[in-house]
Amino acid sequence: MGKIQLVIVALLSMTGYHGISEKERGANAGQQHKYAAAQLGEEQDAADEIGPSENLETIDKLMKEGLKLSSLQVEDLEARLSQNPTDFDSRIKLLRYYSARSALDETETQVLGLVEHHPDSVIFGGSFWEHAERHILLRPNSPAHHQAAKLWKQATEVNETDAQVLANAASFFLTYPDQASGDRDQTEALLRRAQKLDPKNPRWSTDFVFLYAVDSALAQRLDEEAKQGVLIRAFKYLEESYTTTQETLETLSLSPEERQELSESLRATITSELPKAAMEAQELQKAKKYSLALLESATDRDGWNYGNIIHDTNLILGRVALTEGKIDVAKLHLLEAGKSTGSPQLNSFGPNMSLAKELLERSEREVVLQYFDLCGKFWDDGKL
Repeated sequence: MGKIQLVIVALLSMTGYHGISEKERGANAGQQHKYAAAQLGEEQDAADEIGPSENLETIDKLMKEGLKLSSLQVEDLEARLSQNPTDFDSRIKLLRYYSARSALDETETQVLGLVEHHPDSVIFGGSFWEHAERHILLRPNSPAHHQAAKLWKQATEVNETDAQVLANAASFFLTYPDQASGDRDQTEALLRRAQKLDPKNPRWSTDFVFLYAVDSALAQRLDEEAKQGVLIRAFKYLEESYTTTQETLETLSLSPEERQELSESLRATITSELPKAAMEAQELQKAKKYSLALLESATDRDGWNYGNIIHDTNLILGRVALTEGKIDVAKLHLLEAGKSTGSPQLNSFGPNMSLAKELLERSEREVVLQYFDLCGKFWDDGKL
């Protein structure tokens, strides 16, 4: 699912969205994030600070500064935090300093401080990978993890009308899928509340993709009856994310080149998942619709995902045809799937055998052998 989050991150950056604006945070937030004293040996009046460090670019800069701290500077920042636990900049620098040295206890202390004092920070938005890049991951099921869960629940109670806090709390639970799957209803409720408070926020696209990922993983651990209900729910999340992302894309002021690039990224990520998710949810007509749309849009024969699209969509269309009793159509799609040019995934892991298996069960041996011959052009490991 990593590639799906990447296109949403690109989309968010194009919208210029980094959470609720600093201006909306108000003077109180600005006071919270001002330095309590001069900055690391340089005499500077704290009143000269111009507000909270609440954008990702500034956070990244602070983290780079944290990598260069001396032991004396670390002591100074720790002293400042002791006097002023809401000192955001000092905490970010210490977070990066400790994480770079694999000082897990100290790193988790800083993460917990951020949750407690800055639950509305943009640092908490995004995916598992973004959390890892920002060094705010906690050891699962550790005391710090359980303490963070308590702090997030408290934050949502105190800030029940703050969409960013609600979404950040949900993002925390979604970052730990095992915990989220056991508590997923509450996680979804947080997202729905945040969405209602801030309906035009493009962040919901990526958050509902995360819910799709959680439910898809959860479904694999369930019996068939329970599994089907979860897969249906997962597909609805992915479809909702796709619709929201498309609507956001339409509102952006982009050059034709930028729009084309983002459209292609969208096709290579969320759109590519939709036919499979629809098929798993037994939404056969939607699986057919999304497969045909994806095939029609696949024009870049040199793109890395082109071979995947040709292979996967034809297999889905063939399986749908079988459910409709159209065996000849299914056979044609199996051969079209085999005509794929290959891809990094197909070349390494081989073709999908689901449609071939279903046709073999119907005694269609010859077309399956033809499919194997075609696949041998991109998958040569001696198994075909």
